[in-house]
Amino acid sequence: MAPDPPLDPSPDAPELYPWPEQGVQAAMLHREGVRELDPRADLEQVDEALRDEGAAPLADRTLVVAVGSNQSPAVIAAKYRRFGLVSPVTTPFLSCTVQELAVGHSAHVSARGYIAAAPHHAPGAVTELVATWFDAAQLEIVDRSEPNYERIELTQAGHPLELPTGQRPARFAVYASRWGVIADGPPLPAPAGRPDRRPLPFQAGQQDLFGLLDALTGAEAFSGEAAEICARLAWDPAGVGTLLRERALVVPDGLPRTLPPR
Repeated sequence: MAPDPPLDPSPDAPELYPWPEQGVQAAMLHREGVRELDPRADLEQVDEALRDEGAAPLADRTLVVAVGSNQSPAVIAAKYRRFGLVSPVTTPFLSCTVQELAVGHSAHVSARGYIAAAPHHAPGAVTELVATWFDAAQLEIVDRSEPNYERIELTQAGHPLELPTGQRPARFAVYASRWGVIADGPPLPAPAGRPDRRPLPFQAGQQDLFGLLDALTGAEAFSGEAAEICARLAWDPAGVGTLLRERALVVPDGLPRTLPPR
């Protein structure tokens, strides 16, 4: 008898981070699920949709640009459930572009064994991301769900944000890693005025990321299949951070810290 085929991993298995359903063009999370919005919707139309839901208006919400799995309404809904949110869950999501900002990987391992996304300053970059607006209760929960990140404020002057309608909010927040970001290699001599290394670009799959880290470090921790590696890293998440620092593979994200510590 032929052996049973391997079971497909759970849709939110750590090795599948940032999970295929992440990212939206325009959507509203509400108690019954996710409702698509017109991708051309402007902020006035989003406010109207919030009013129809009986939810807090944009003026009473904090704009947060998501760079990793928080782009997914399903991920945010799971966080609300996990922390027992009792106020309305209604949350808008709109695609956006941000200049001078790119996405790399935080120099830490999550509790489940994957290595998550983190933003960093990137001169000349234009990155497609997702804008979300949280009311006070929702924001508190997302803050609590991100112990390895610091919510910081960026402005239109330093990191121009544009919505599909051309609207440009004056300021927004991102969750920046407290651990720095993974570098694309160890220090090397560089011409005067040029950085000796840069943040490693974001890898859409953990298997690809682990392959690069295996090549950069030669550590057995990153050898094998992604699911196996995530399980291994989850047993000793601090060990990877130590390894990356020992190999000088951590660089600052270059983002301003303007909000007081949480």
